[in-house]
Amino acid sequence: MTYESFSFQMLLQIADDFIDNVVTASCQLAKHRKANTVDVKDVQLHLGNYLSFIFHGVFMATGHNFTSMEFI
Repeated sequence: MTYESFSFQMLLQIADDFIDNVVTASCQLAKHRKANTVDVKDVQLHLGNYLSFIFHGVFMATGHNFTSMEFI
């Protein structure tokens, strides 16, 4: 296994863990508010608390677009 291959596999594992974490936490938040679906606000709340993301603008109902995002 080369260093490049090892690095690529490590990045894939980190991304997989991040996605799993966000999805799990967002599902728990949706369940807490007694919803059957995960909304953007669940993901936004988790990312805001977990990674200190600050979302500027408003998520649109159809496209989930936002104007900007900061990482603190």
